Amino acid sequence: MEPILKQGLESLGLDAAAIPTLTEFARRLLEKNKVMNLTAITEPRDVATLHLLDCAYLLTAADFRGQAVVDVGTGAGFPGMPMAILEPTARLTLLDSLGKRIDFLQETAEALKLENVSCIHARAEEFAADHRERYDYAVSRAVAALPVLSELDRKAAARAVREKSIEMIRQAQLLPLTGYVHGGCSPLGMKKQFTTVLDESARGRESMTVSAGRIGAQVELAPGDLCRLSRGSFAPVGK
Repeated sequence: MEPILKQGLESLGLDAAAIPTLTEFARRLLEKNKVMNLTAITEPRDVATLHLLDCAYLLTAADFRGQAVVDVGTGAGFPGMPMAILEPTARLTLLDSLGKRIDFLQETAEALKLENVSCIHARAEEFAADHRERYDYAVSRAVAALPVLSELDRKAAARAVREKSIEMIRQAQLLPLTGYVHGGCSPLGMKKQFTTVLDESARGRESMTVSAGRIGAQVELAPGDLCRLSRGSFAPVGK
């Protein structure tokens, strides 16, 4: 696992000094997974690439130094734990509705001496009502459909594409329609080119990260370039 992490972190421009802590987190995860369903990914090589490095990539998408970050539906601690390990100045709140997961993460954070990690047992919608303004960033991984997670305004999105209504593509239809599998669907290169709309708030950003067309791969580009390449548009579609 260590050589894979070293190569991956160096390619991302991240500090490889955190590798011992990352591997210890992975060891604890796999040990706990024997008695509790935390992850279906159990091969060390896959844990390194599909879990740890996939989460580490987030740190290249924005400057998280000194920021307050909430990981919504953290599950086994992804992406929050690797982010906290790799960026100790960021303050991570790991949020999950399952108490056993939070107990595991709290024990692990204490064992790894991660003073920048807080673990909260609560439902996201209830926690958000009183705490959303306390955070600079919210991150999440494989938790919910995008409209639920990012609060997409479906009515506004429908107006933006001049349709009466819109809905998410069913998972079984995703590959035949787009050519991409669930978890690796990109707005670029789809088999059937669906209309792409970026929220107006993205217009002023220097860059954004989208799927590169397969699980665990991303591409970073300017919102204007994404809009041009996808033949999309900007519109106020977020709540």
